[in-house]
Amino acid sequence: MVSITQNSSQRLRPEENRVYKAARQSMRDLDRDLPDILKGAADARVQALRAWIPFRDATKGFSFAAAVSNLL
Repeated sequence: MVSITQNSSQRLRPEENRVYKAARQSMRDLDRDLPDILKGAADARVQALRAWIPFRDATKGFSFAAAVSNLL
C-alpha cells in the first residue's frame, strides 16, 4: 500500500509533494481525535486512489467534448 503512494509522490513536483504530505498529516490529525470506528481517512484516500487509477488509465484519450458532439 505504501509503495504506490510513495512512488506517486516521488514523481510529483515539489509543491504538489508538499501539499500531498500536508493532506496526509491532516488526515492523521483528524483520525487521532475520532473514535476507532470512524478512523481511517488516510487509508480511505489510498483505496480511492487505487480505484481511480484503472479508471484513469481506461479513459485515457477520452474526450468529453467529442462524446457530446457525437450525441448531437
